[in-house]
Amino acid sequence: MDKTKLRNVVSRFEEYLIVDHGLGKTTVEGYGRSLSIALRRMRKFVPSHQDIKRHVYWMHNRHYSYHHIVNTSIALEHFSAMKGGRIRLGRPRKP
Repeated sequence: MDKTKLRNVVSRFEEYLIVDHGLGKTTVEGYGRSLSIALRRMRKFVPSHQDIKRHVYWMHNRHYSYHHIVNTSIALEHFSAMKGGRIRLGRPRKP
């Protein structure tokens, strides 16, 4: 995966979160990291709805923490909205 292209995608995503949603710096940085990790694992710059669902399912099966799954899901929802496709993912129950 091209690191420069990934950085550009994440940078545009962070700009979108700040300008269009008014999110704070810490939140934006966290969502940017979560998105970067997810895109690298999926090996796609523009994952499909099915790719995203498979990735979240994979995280559940690997027993990722509640907070990691929720933050990644929110980041992927925002990223999909930025790309013009709305997606709504379920959230695990808080332990």
